[in-house]
Amino acid sequence: MSGIRPHFLGGATGPMPTSARMVLAAARPLQTGLSRHSAATSQRPIPVVPTKWAFDIDESKERARRLARQRRQLLKQQVMGNDQAEGAIGGKMRIPVFVSSPTKLNDQQEKSRGVVLEILNELQLEPRALGRSDYPKDVPLKEVYAIARHCHGGVILGYEQFVATSGIWKRGTAEEIKVSRSGSVSFPTPWNQLKAGILFGLRLPLLIFRERDVFGGVFDVGTTEVFVHETPPDNPTQSQRGEIKEVFLKWYSQVSRNYYAD
Repeated sequence: MSGIRPHFLGGATGPMPTSARMVLAAARPLQTGLSRHSAATSQRPIPVVPTKWAFDIDESKERARRLARQRRQLLKQQVMGNDQAEGAIGGKMRIPVFVSSPTKLNDQQEKSRGVVLEILNELQLEPRALGRSDYPKDVPLKEVYAIARHCHGGVILGYEQFVATSGIWKRGTAEEIKVSRSGSVSFPTPWNQLKAGILFGLRLPLLIFRERDVFGGVFDVGTTEVFVHETPPDNPTQSQRGEIKEVFLKWYSQVSRNYYAD
């Protein structure tokens, strides 16, 4: 029975034909060669992508992430019902920044605020403010927080809203001081303090301005890490406007980093 092999035609058994033995003998070297080729291929190192290609891939990914951030910001503005939901000037996406300023201002203060808005516009920044660009759907403090979360910087404008011509500071204490008519005291809106606290808590870059006689809270030197500037004049000279813009440009670099790091 040792010479008997299965015969694959019809399932019968019998001696393997000479032609079949020749085919099997010829196939053995080919099978051995394929096995060796497979083993060699499995041990071959994986090719390394050239550095230039890797850089191009990283750059493309960064562009895609930047576009995705811009689309998310546009969607946020649309959801919040912003009138300027397109958020673009000349086809460029503007970076939203929170602007804290009283709603009611006198003519001189309104012109001063206009100088600030002009510079923000030149820097492709979009000012957001409750009661001006955005209107409340919930309690005001919640709305302030909701708007601030979608911003990447903040500007605090401390315009005078109340003047005291007489009164007593810290009455009944060792630091009691009387206020006379010749030494009046000016106060900003308390919302400046609340909004500044929210923006500071969100770790957003801040730019703080105050009128000459306004002080207290965030308008006191050393309260925050931010230098407190005087509000722009209502009709600045070209030199004054250049100095004001320099202040904004330094702050703008921090806003840009915050925006693109998000």
